[in-house]
Amino acid sequence: MAAGVAVVAGCPRAQDEARELAIHHGLDPEPPTAGATTSKVRTSEIFGRYRRWTILFVLISFCGLLLSYGVGTWLPQIMRQAGYPLGSAISFLLVLNLGNVIGTLLIASVADRIGSRRAIPIALSVGAVSLVLLSIPLPQVLLYVLVTLLGFGAMGSQILVNGFVAASYPSRIRASGLGFVMGVGRLGGIAGPYAVGLLISTGLGFQWNFWFFAAFAVIALLLTLSLGRHPDERTPTPTVPGRVAG
Repeated sequence: MAAGVAVVAGCPRAQDEARELAIHHGLDPEPPTAGATTSKVRTSEIFGRYRRWTILFVLISFCGLLLSYGVGTWLPQIMRQAGYPLGSAISFLLVLNLGNVIGTLLIASVADRIGSRRAIPIALSVGAVSLVLLSIPLPQVLLYVLVTLLGFGAMGSQILVNGFVAASYPSRIRASGLGFVMGVGRLGGIAGPYAVGLLISTGLGFQWNFWFFAAFAVIALLLTLSLGRHPDERTPTPTVPGRVAG
């Protein structure tokens, strides 16, 4: 976790990006701080009562960015490995991004109705199922449909995660919490393309690439479902009656 703090400290744009995202979602970013004491207090709060959710958010973001960057980088090469010509392989990437645009609008509308916490597992489930089915030889038209759903599930879910993370922290630590989650989670965007490149170089079948991505979609799904109660939802403490004076 100390390495994660170093990543955020080495990326000054993370805090600015976090504040912009909070404003975009209609949330109040934390006010400017003065002095190191306030910063330490906020950091201790992120890893205090919000520690469990912060760790899970980092892992979910890691998996989501691994999916987004890994699929976006290697999909044409994977489809060429599956036997499609270069033109068709590139067209799959265009369809993927089209699915991302349309899917993001749809899943955002769904999230407004049922909440991001319920919408994120739906998007991840769609992405995982699409990835598994893409490993099966199917007509090209069906593959285009699956790639569209993949763009909706793999990339659309990460946008919801960012908004959900921002809404889960109080305003006083919102930018700090979101900046940390996005900064450390960005390591997934580095690990995804690198890991798939190694996987392709092994000469295994193209199916392994889709199974690899599907595994991380399922992991992100399970992590989201394991969040449990929000730290601010405290269980009322029963009142102990005092002794009656005799």
